[in-house]
Amino acid sequence: YFLKNDAKYGLVSLILTSNDTISGYAKWKDIENLDKKIAVSIPDENGNHNHLFKTYFADQVSKLTLKENEFYEAVSFKETGKNAKAKPAFKFVKPILNGKTVSLYQYLTGEIIIKKRSDELGYSTNSVGWQMNTRTKFIELANACPVLASRANRNEFNTSLGSLWKFVEALDVCK
Repeated sequence: YFLKNDAKYGLVSLILTSNDTISGYAKWKDIENLDKKIAVSIPDENGNHNHLFKTYFADQVSKLTLKENEFYEAVSFKETGKNAKAKPAFKFVKPILNGKTVSLYQYLTGEIIIKKRSDELGYSTNSVGWQMNTRTKFIELANACPVLASRANRNEFNTSLGSLWKFVEALDVCK
């Protein structure tokens, strides 16, 4: 009995922060609820994937690939709706747009994470900080681009995916 023949498992590839690459099988139900960790099958001495699994946490993984064309990255952020005292944690997120200075990701819950390339942490655009200070957050991100900061000051942008996308693209072409 091999996992590759079992419809309950899907092939995943991980690039670890140590630059090692791991390929194995994970349960689809775990993949569909991808959050902070994933259990991946480890091949036996003959290279067969049976029922030996190793759990990898998001902070150990740089990139994760499913079905050869579905990509995830690990980003540290504080999930919205969690305990106010909760610390940011690494979670698997789908990259949506990788700009020159700012990237957008989507988390399992659908919330959009915005992260400056130079920062360790990403921020949920559903967070109180973003929801209560949307205009200020955009102005801060656009501080090197007065024209874009001016547009942000006029409340041209909001936290919808389309508006965030438009902002990141405008930031990329700003001179």
